[in-house]
Amino acid sequence: MAKGAKVMIGMPVKNEERFIEKSLESILSQTFEDISIVISDNNSEDRTPEILKKFQKEDKRRIKIIRLEKSIPAIDNFRLVLSECKTEYFMWASGHDLWSKNYIEELYNSLKSSPKYVLSYSKAVAIDENDQKLFEYGDKLDMENKSAMIRFHNFMWIRPACYMIYGLMRTENIKRCKFYYSIKPDNLILLQLALQGEFIENRKATLFLRRKKTDEERYRNLRERLSYLGVSVKFPNLQAMMEHIDIVLKSTYLTKISKLMLILDIIFFHVTRYNLLKTA
Repeated sequence: MAKGAKVMIGMPVKNEERFIEKSLESILSQTFEDISIVISDNNSEDRTPEILKKFQKEDKRRIKIIRLEKSIPAIDNFRLVLSECKTEYFMWASGHDLWSKNYIEELYNSLKSSPKYVLSYSKAVAIDENDQKLFEYGDKLDMENKSAMIRFHNFMWIRPACYMIYGLMRTENIKRCKFYYSIKPDNLILLQLALQGEFIENRKATLFLRRKKTDEERYRNLRERLSYLGVSVKFPNLQAMMEHIDIVLKSTYLTKISKLMLILDIIFFHVTRYNLLKTA
């Protein structure tokens, strides 16, 4: 890890030869330079390892590569890079998205502005495989100056796209989160963070989320998505409801009354929004 780094970026990748160079160039050209980057290559079968070696050779001080010889579930790869973090702040990055040059700097300044914040995130813009803008995400979270119970309720009912998972977090907070083998693991991590503290949006920075055709196909096919995540479950929507309840029951940030109210809220939310008996 780079000496004096304030932010560690964890990048779990697999078969990203087409976009990994642009993604790394986007990170390495940031105005905020006090970073270290840990990349876990999940047994890629394309030119990804070769490209990563080239970048590490050019910036050995800041880039560390973990090469997995056997594939692991995507969830475990996200957890692996987090386990390497020894800095005060942490963020994940994908092997195909792009960041505005001020991305880390703006998020860092926002998160540092108050200890009540556990996560800072930017606006997000969807781009295609040729870097062309498709649309801007319109999620409006209402997370500031709210109790833990209201933050959980608001996040659950808004059902955001969860691009906030690529925001900047306090390491101590994200390491308290449980990684669920679920249909929506990023959503469950963000719900756990919402119980710990407030989120702050900084619209001066931009996350460019690349929508790849392979990802679109995976999201339309429930079985493929679960396989990619390493999840084996018969009733994914029912399991998701139980995981929401599990988070609430194990939380140390809620009173007994708040837990009861949220459990009823969770049941109502899932019963009215999803087919709980839908099979994978």
